[in-house]
Amino acid sequence: MYDAIHRFHVYSVEGKVERRLAQQGLREPMLCKNCETQIGVYERYVSLLLRGDTAASSNTFNNLVVVSP
Repeated sequence: MYDAIHRFHVYSVEGKVERRLAQQGLREPMLCKNCETQIGVYERYVSLLLRGDTAASSNTFNNLVVVSP
């Protein structure tokens, strides 16, 4: 169930709160810790790039766009 500020809560059949999650929905790990750490580096870079918090240049080759820090 979601509360008034849209946080997701899991309840048991007795109505007791099982756990509270800050993000929406249930989450299951899909990658091992090492892979998650490696991919996280790229996720962070793209996040900064999309928010405009880091500069980048790009070149276009046919249908491919190459972004460089």
